[in-house]
Amino acid sequence: MKKKYSFTNHGFARLVERSDESVNSIIEYIENEKYELVGIESNSNRKHVLIFSICDQNWHVIVYDQKTLQIITILPVDYYESLAWRIPYEALNKIKAISTGEEQVIVEKEIIFTVVKILCYINGKFIKLGTWKMEEGISVDTFKPNKEFWNYVKSQIKNKKVSLSRIKRIFIRKNDKDEPKPINTSFGKNDKELLLKWKL
Repeated sequence: MKKKYSFTNHGFARLVERSDESVNSIIEYIENEKYELVGIESNSNRKHVLIFSICDQNWHVIVYDQKTLQIITILPVDYYESLAWRIPYEALNKIKAISTGEEQVIVEKEIIFTVVKILCYINGKFIKLGTWKMEEGISVDTFKPNKEFWNYVKSQIKNKKVSLSRIKRIFIRKNDKDEPKPINTSFGKNDKELLLKWKL
């Protein structure tokens, strides 16, 4: 029996919150390949596809598991870009044309990247702050945070209501089974000063 696409509880909640599309219509976008591929997570089965919703007259990014065919979440483009990277204007234009019937051929361009998990260490345990896309060729050991990374950490600390004074270190890792790696040997003095300036 052919496996069918379905929504996780989280995916369904995000659909209801962010779109007027139905469950079946979102599944049809994927089954009929009315999407533009924007990313594949190299360390998981997750695929990121861009659609243009006729119902919403807007773009969304759908994240689904290629193995289980479960739709994990649906994201507005601006939110997706704040978590991952900018989607080219050409891709937005192309998928809008496809969805409105002006173009029928989909040419997929795979963007392979590594997603790492950001954690902080508080009271003897790790707390997940979020995820971050590492550029090709960068490993967990050689990763160097930039301003964009710290801005994201800032927003996640706020969102999760974590007290800055309790954070001792920031770590990253690729998979849950991996040993978390500190970004610095210790929570860097300069980084600490930067975070304190945010007055969280």
